Amino acid sequence: MDQPTDLTDLSDDELSRRCQALRLQATRGNQAALREALALEAEAERRFRAATTLSAPLEAMSIGRRPWWRFW
Repeated sequence: MDQPTDLTDLSDDELSRRCQALRLQATRGNQAALREALALEAEAERRFRAATTLSAPLEAMSIGRRPWWRFW
């Protein structure tokens, strides 16, 4: 596969497509494809790590007043 030497030159879509194609080849026993897929997945994780909600600040939800009776 024709891969640029710098992974940061790849667009997000191209990075995802290459990861998927290399993973498919790796499931068929291609060890070189597995190594390349791992490198591309590490780059994808580095790019998208900040986009997850895991790093978002936690804020308390306002519950409001509860009724004094219990509805059943």
